[in-house]
Amino acid sequence: MTKKKKTTKSKSSSKKLVKKTTKPKPIKTDKSKKSVSTKKAISILALILIIVVLAVVGYTKLSDIKDNTAVAFINDEKITTEELDKSYNFLFFLTGYPEEYKQIITKEIYLEQLIDEKILIQAAEKQNFVLDENELNKKIQEMMDQNLLTEEQFKDRLNEGGFSFDYFKDYYRTQLMLADFLNETLLSKVEVTDSEAGEYYEDNKENYTAKEGEIRARHILVETEEEAIEILKEIRKGVDFAELAKTRSIGPSSVKGGDLGIFGRGTMIKEFEEAAFALRIGEVSEPVQTEYGWHIIKRDSGVISYEEVQDQIKEILLLEKQKQTFGEYLDGLKEESEIIINLDGIEMPVGLVVENTCIDDYGISKDTIIFYHATWCPHCQDMMPIVRDLENEGYKFFWAESSSKDSSIIVDCFREVIQGGVPEFICAGTNEFELGAMSKGELKKFADKCRS
Repeated sequence: MTKKKKTTKSKSSSKKLVKKTTKPKPIKTDKSKKSVSTKKAISILALILIIVVLAVVGYTKLSDIKDNTAVAFINDEKITTEELDKSYNFLFFLTGYPEEYKQIITKEIYLEQLIDEKILIQAAEKQNFVLDENELNKKIQEMMDQNLLTEEQFKDRLNEGGFSFDYFKDYYRTQLMLADFLNETLLSKVEVTDSEAGEYYEDNKENYTAKEGEIRARHILVETEEEAIEILKEIRKGVDFAELAKTRSIGPSSVKGGDLGIFGRGTMIKEFEEAAFALRIGEVSEPVQTEYGWHIIKRDSGVISYEEVQDQIKEILLLEKQKQTFGEYLDGLKEESEIIINLDGIEMPVGLVVENTCIDDYGISKDTIIFYHATWCPHCQDMMPIVRDLENEGYKFFWAESSSKDSSIIVDCFREVIQGGVPEFICAGTNEFELGAMSKGELKKFADKCRS
């Protein structure tokens, strides 16, 4: 799906103007409700995740900034050059993104995010939505506690980057207010039914079934061979493997009863893989030693039942429906707003379908799909087996991992359509893109569009 923007140019100026003035269908809210408190303390990592959805309102000390020209107007509220620069630099300070990322997340792209945030703030203000100051102070304290920082240490870190605590507090107030506002008025009303989850499972059953060369297994990890032998005796007496994994395993999969899901060769450490693939379905291994400790492995059926993944599927669908609901709501707000973008001499990247000849330098054909991903991104990990499946079906993908040399193609050829998040899929020939995780069917449909 491409992002498109209506544009008109002033006959008397080279400045770029974008106006939207059609009537809206705003979502109404019950003003008698109190704002919904954020349920979990927000760490620095969580703050970064918020930024992926909403632009940052922040401040930085830039002594050389003198131009206060407006770069955008949103319903007569302006964004100045200074505000854009400050907010943009705060993003990079907060996330720790390297300077080269500025070639991907450009100011022009970031301005669009900042405009979206301004529109949302205006919507919240129209409904007299405010954040309780006590809640704000509590969340900031929780964040500092999670990061093992005193208030003075936190202030020192901000000062090192050229920021004051008050500036950060203003930013955080905005983020929490918008999170509560969107949750109360919009996202909390989105639901996923059992029938929707069941339909998703049936449509994507291949993702829950081991293919040739793959198995499904679970394990219990302990520190000593003696403990492993003791647990193995309990298993042979009939004690449930999954329950023992939950109570005795020190591995991260313990919360899921030791379930490792479906995997192929080359995924696990050698000693573990050899033992797991040697098992028959239902069989339990002798203790296996690896660098992580001692494992007891059980091979399960190659089919993951609907009951096992029902909650996981509902979470996936809920996120997708919330993203869609949010997108439609934001589009509605934009349609009712007058938005004027004024960047003299700078073209705005809008993701229009155009011929991309840059890919010729990389030897990539026009029907290739660029898979832009990151090692730290869990949704990217979920997409990898789906991409491999489609590659086996004849679809062409170019894997561009954000920290590898292969990602240079992103800067060279696709910087105008990079949205600042991963995973992102881009048609090499047209620059059309889709952002976020997809089912196999959805990605296949997008890949077919890239082929045509």
